[in-house]
Amino acid sequence: MNEQSFISGAKGLAVAGMVSSYILGPLIFFGGLGWYLTSRFGNQAFVIGGVGIAFIVSNILIIKNTTKITNYVKKR
Repeated sequence: MNEQSFISGAKGLAVAGMVSSYILGPLIFFGGLGWYLTSRFGNQAFVIGGVGIAFIVSNILIIKNTTKITNYVKKR
């Protein structure tokens, strides 16, 4: 394995880790908040709403940062 392919693989892993955190972060936060509100008030809609909000926030984060990375790569 040469150095260039190693660097390319490391960059790919960095992007995969970043995208994973953009998905799991909002899901844990808003899903956990929905779970807490469901256990407190007994309405399952809070979990569904929390997961829905996490989905929207995750997509916004991924699109925003993918655009930023794409613009950076185009400049190089």
